[in-house]
Amino acid sequence: MPPITDDVRIRPAEPEDAGRLQEIFMAAKGSWGYDPALVKDAAADLDLSPEALRAKDVHVAEVDGRPVGFVSLMARPEAWLLDDLWVDPAWTGRGIGRLLFDHAADRARELGAPRLEWEADPNAVGFFERMGGQYLRDSPPTIWGRVVPVMGMELPARAAREVAKRVASRAGRAARGAGRVAGSVAEAGEAIADRIVPVVETVRPAVRAARDRRRRARSHEPLPNLFDVHPAARYAAIRELGLYPIPVSEIRGTAVEGPAQRGLDFRPLPPFRSRNWQARWQRIRNAVERMAVLPPIEVLKTTDGYWVTDGHNRVAAALATGQVDVDAVVSAVQLPGEPATVPTGPLGPVLAGREELQAAGRGLLTPGASFEGLVAHPDGAIAREPDPSPPRTEATQDASPDTSPGGSPEGTAE
Repeated sequence: MPPITDDVRIRPAEPEDAGRLQEIFMAAKGSWGYDPALVKDAAADLDLSPEALRAKDVHVAEVDGRPVGFVSLMARPEAWLLDDLWVDPAWTGRGIGRLLFDHAADRARELGAPRLEWEADPNAVGFFERMGGQYLRDSPPTIWGRVVPVMGMELPARAAREVAKRVASRAGRAARGAGRVAGSVAEAGEAIADRIVPVVETVRPAVRAARDRRRRARSHEPLPNLFDVHPAARYAAIRELGLYPIPVSEIRGTAVEGPAQRGLDFRPLPPFRSRNWQARWQRIRNAVERMAVLPPIEVLKTTDGYWVTDGHNRVAAALATGQVDVDAVVSAVQLPGEPATVPTGPLGPVLAGREELQAAGRGLLTPGASFEGLVAHPDGAIAREPDPSPPRTEATQDASPDTSPGGSPEGTAE
């Protein structure tokens, strides 16, 4: 849909808007696949009383007299809080979210805020990055039982203006009655601030464009392959360490041999993004946002990080949503000349119940099922995918959940 920013009016919220603003919140939050009961409970906790509307500085975007979005600010000493920014899904993609964000930033700047911060829903991180927001830290656990990115941005134009005014004020006091001198200094300070404002507004889009270019570059640059970085891994001994969480930031690349098919974001390179993959990717993203339990990925561990043998799309979803850790079935690669890797996680995956836990991790044992129902080999080992040594190739992955980027579905979460 084309932008309709010329037809949008932004005004202070009024008490009679409360019902409509709750509707907007529920529709926007619900459009991301969250549990309807949780969305309803969160909407009930949304304080839109007359007192709260005044305390939170709530403004509404309306078209033809009907609210289609709203934004709220809360004043804080160090950084003002962008507490809400919601747009009716029927009106997304038409510039209303950008209008509301810019309005909130300008208003905070006018009221003297040095910085603006907010907790970003993972679905909205891309939007806030385009607005100039940057990741600052992780939030405490939210009411949704997860950690989300805290983002923020400086408000330098307002800060520069305040500095200029303070300089002019001090100069005026030093002049002790030299009114014309103080006035000239004040005018000069205001002129400096007026020049800084357009410079900041010019630089901000350039910063956003540079960030978008970096993101696109990552999606086009091939993912490192274990067997290119460590050729000796093809013949190295493999030791299973068990099932435990690993940091997403320490996942280096893929351990699937063959032509490069994935980018640094762990998604398929653009030529391999088939419709089948697009649909599967959306299902995985929705599952992550619903906080559904996904099967663990499978990785090989070396001294310089982890290499994915199964679960590339789940790693991509973790990166896209800012996930810190991901559950993984870990096997260590004993490269020549390196010390042996010892288990660092819980002993359960390594000792008692090892086979049953690994079966559940590989999707062979569903919650509540019995381990006795699994077919065993004559030597007592459970039936499972081939061991990653010798190295797996795209051709040998046809039976595994996560194959080539456009191939069969990833994992059992779908």
